[in-house]
Amino acid sequence: MSLLNRKIAAKPTRVETPTNVQDEIKKAQDIANNDRKQSTESKKVDTKKEEPKKESKAVTIKANVKAQDTSGVRLAICVPCKDLLHSVFSHNLCSMLHYNYTKNIETRVFYNMGTLVCNQRASLVKLAQEWAATHILWLDSDTSFPFYTAFKLLSHNQSIVAGNYPTRVLPYKTVAYKKQGDWESYLRHGVEIEPKKDLIEVEGIGMGCMLTEMSVFDAVGKPWFNIGYDERTDDYLGEDMDFCLRARERGYKIYVDDVLSRQLNHLGTFAFSHDLVK
Repeated sequence: MSLLNRKIAAKPTRVETPTNVQDEIKKAQDIANNDRKQSTESKKVDTKKEEPKKESKAVTIKANVKAQDTSGVRLAICVPCKDLLHSVFSHNLCSMLHYNYTKNIETRVFYNMGTLVCNQRASLVKLAQEWAATHILWLDSDTSFPFYTAFKLLSHNQSIVAGNYPTRVLPYKTVAYKKQGDWESYLRHGVEIEPKKDLIEVEGIGMGCMLTEMSVFDAVGKPWFNIGYDERTDDYLGEDMDFCLRARERGYKIYVDDVLSRQLNHLGTFAFSHDLVK
């Protein structure tokens, strides 16, 4: 079967998402949608001083925001890209920026256009440092993600935490590995697998949707990103896997949000989702 036919046939053969997975995803979406609605209402309340009841409601909502530890966060969304951005990515990014505003997360987006990703990522770290960011949310321009992605990753209060997504080439895998060097140890989030509410620790993951504290870069030291070589497997590591390797050598753990991962897609000629991964 040709690749074109494989792509056309992929959609009809997909398995329906089981109820348990749907419930976990719907629960996260409902919480985020409720927060978005309430926080948007609180913004409107601030402009209507003559309505004391709404003002008191706004105070309660702001207290909830502080309880989620978003106060003091300066989030740099860093996007290494080429000359074009996928329209789905752009739409998702706009939705995230609006949601971050309702959650009082100070956010700025930084792009770097080029072809040498090590240079791109290093330049983006410098821009984030100059802006005095507390965190970087790395996003690849060919991913799709829910609007509450940044807020959910921040809520884990971890130095390195990420969402996992499928590759775009056969055989379909994911970009997270339980053990670096064992390229069959990739993490699965298929519909037949029970979703995990707890974070999953991995040794390496692609940086297409990764939250990092800025202190990690001080600990890792320059060069932050490098194309590494693994003598054990006679294989080269991408800059993201090399970064994970050196971060772990300095005592950091790398975590994956399973529920969020199930909502991430890799964009190409169609959206590559987890039901393609075997």
